[in-house]
Amino acid sequence: MFDGAFWRQNYYKWKHSNLTRKHCNLTLKHCSLILNHFILTRKQCILTLNQFILTLKHCILNLNHFILTRKHCILTLKHCILNLNHFNLTLKHCILTLENFNSKPKQSSPDRCHTNHCSHSHHSVCFLTLVFLSLGPPPPMCNYSGEADKTGFLFTFEDVTEGNYSIKLTELSTGVSNKVTNEVPLNGTNATHLLQYLKPSTDYRVHISPSNEPKVTCGGNLELKTNGINQDEIVELPTDSYQDICYKTEWNINNAVFDVSRKDYTFCIKPKYTDLCTNLTTLIYPTLTLTKWIGLEYLNPDNIKLEVPNKLPAEINWRNQEDLKCEGLGINFTCQGPDRREYKLDKLEPYTKYSCTGVLYNLNKTIAIEKKVTKEVEITCVLLVGTQESLHGSQGVEVENVIFAIIFAFVTLSNAHCEGTVEF
Repeated sequence: MFDGAFWRQNYYKWKHSNLTRKHCNLTLKHCSLILNHFILTRKQCILTLNQFILTLKHCILNLNHFILTRKHCILTLKHCILNLNHFNLTLKHCILTLENFNSKPKQSSPDRCHTNHCSHSHHSVCFLTLVFLSLGPPPPMCNYSGEADKTGFLFTFEDVTEGNYSIKLTELSTGVSNKVTNEVPLNGTNATHLLQYLKPSTDYRVHISPSNEPKVTCGGNLELKTNGINQDEIVELPTDSYQDICYKTEWNINNAVFDVSRKDYTFCIKPKYTDLCTNLTTLIYPTLTLTKWIGLEYLNPDNIKLEVPNKLPAEINWRNQEDLKCEGLGINFTCQGPDRREYKLDKLEPYTKYSCTGVLYNLNKTIAIEKKVTKEVEITCVLLVGTQESLHGSQGVEVENVIFAIIFAFVTLSNAHCEGTVEF
């Protein structure tokens, strides 16, 4: 019996399997394409690597050629020096021959070559030699290079002609030129020179020439820049006066005229009154600041403003103390009267001249150097006179005595302008 549903189901399964097989074939082809692309990419990488290796070999060959060319130039230079020496010897020989020929013109000797033909030859050679000599000697050889070193430049010379050389510096930012030295001896064993004590972080144009031929430039002018300044290169100088804070450095930061014999430069900072008890920061160069704690040792007693007392008991006030950021400060005064005796402020009497000396103290820290101030004091004041009881008291004080005391006080202290009280 024919079952249509069974055959239809098998037909669909067969069709689906064919589609699946086609999809697998397409996937396999796609994988093959990816693999081929990977192989091509790998070959391209290998070719690129080979090209890089060839380029590297070519650079090595060029470097070897450069080294050989440099060696050839050095050999040629040495050959020229030998030819120059030979030329000098030939010149000396010609001069001697001419002198000998002029002194004995009639003498003929084959071994001395004084025939007419030979003498003409000597004249010709010597004439040509003198012509070359008139052109002047070749300029000295002094090719050099330079680099920043310490507080200046280190110059290295190659195949330098022995002699003295001068160095001229031009500051590019200002155009100021200065021949810093005229006596730099150079030879085959001394082919370097360290020039120091310049400005930090500054561009210079360098001109080096033989001292006796200033128009000859050794290998052209160089433009070099000095190193920057560091705080470690600034040294604080010790002090006993504590008026200024002074420093020393090998850098020229004061725009001083360059002096090759000078080994360092000194500059000072003067703290102000209001800088006391603070960290004072000072810009000493556009690229460097210095910070230092300003202790009371730097206080100038002349900057302390004192107020003369106008009342009893006497007090001498420190008027500008609030301008300082110091804590625990005070002045302990002791006064000397006409009798040469010492008095505290609360023991001073009116209408008496005293010379008072104050010693600065700090409750928080000991001051290394004693600071003193002096002030002349004379107090004139009106005293309010009263009794321990009122005028109408009940202790038996006679009114006449009180009136007499009041009159005496006002007659004695008639021109006073301050406060005070005398009790009876």
